[in-house]
Amino acid sequence: MSLKRTMSVFLLLCAAATGLAAQPAFVELPADTIPTDVSADGTQVVGWFEERETFLWNAGEGFRNLGGGCPLVQFPVAGRPAISADGTRIFGCTYVDRRSHIGRWLGGAEWEVVSDEPAYLLDVDALGSVVVGQQVGTFQASAWDLQSGEQQLFPGNGLSRVNAVSADGSVLVGYETPPGGRVGLVWQDGQAVELVSGGVRLGAGRAVNDDGTVVFGRGWDLRAEEGGGFAWRWFEAEGFARLGLTGHDKKDGGFFALETIPQDTDSAGKTMVGYVGFMRGSTDLRVAYYAVVWTEEFGFERVAAPLNRAGVRVPDGWELVEATAISDDGSTIVGWGTFDGESRGWLIRLW
Repeated sequence: MSLKRTMSVFLLLCAAATGLAAQPAFVELPADTIPTDVSADGTQVVGWFEERETFLWNAGEGFRNLGGGCPLVQFPVAGRPAISADGTRIFGCTYVDRRSHIGRWLGGAEWEVVSDEPAYLLDVDALGSVVVGQQVGTFQASAWDLQSGEQQLFPGNGLSRVNAVSADGSVLVGYETPPGGRVGLVWQDGQAVELVSGGVRLGAGRAVNDDGTVVFGRGWDLRAEEGGGFAWRWFEAEGFARLGLTGHDKKDGGFFALETIPQDTDSAGKTMVGYVGFMRGSTDLRVAYYAVVWTEEFGFERVAAPLNRAGVRVPDGWELVEATAISDDGSTIVGWGTFDGESRGWLIRLW
């Protein structure tokens, strides 16, 4: 690492630790970290580390390995660490009797098993009292109410999964897979509503705002002019709106959108973060990915664009691959990428 780069990283971390984190900044997290969730105010970050142990990072105390985790071979069913809005309750994967379960961190390196059966963690409500994901084995959408101790299964038409939950735990979004393709679902009071527009199944609900009235998701439609994967936003009061074919990125030689994946939204449902995958190259075809942010004002942009407008640049050598979460107030975006080929996490503070 060059002296210039070392000093810039040191100054960024010192600024965060001394209360200047409210200033726009790009913060590099340790190598081999993949952030997956952030607290409501953007001060606490959780994710995977090395062999999928769960980590916690904050500006004041830095990085902490919380243990838990599941072997890499279990990664497809290990889920993604999640944190409550106030940052006090943390969930991840814990390995028991050679099986991957949803666990709750108790402090130190101790974890409590939440799911009796092996399960895949995807989100938690604001209080950390409702955990959602997929039960492994049956591959059914599931939710665990930690106050009552009950698990709720949502038998679907084919494989099903809950990807996200509203702040109060009352609205869940995800998908089922009936013959003919995946269809997005919203569950409210145990009842499922299919998300379909103009005969097109909307693929999968991926993120939901705090009160459950705005859902972001992914779809696939070869009938469109450019075709391929697209993102959408669904309003409880207004219905469906397509957000565009961001994967068709001609500036990077892209020509076909493979997928546009929303990962999270702010509390109001006005900002969404995620990533885009697209084909590029004329003879040497390959897939490229980049992290994106969508807002009502600017539409889709590379995730660094709002930081650039604030006068801060991402250091040279970085490729921001995926934005995984955004704080409720929209001030902080986390994700992962590569620096000189090395995978590592990052945090963007917008204000």
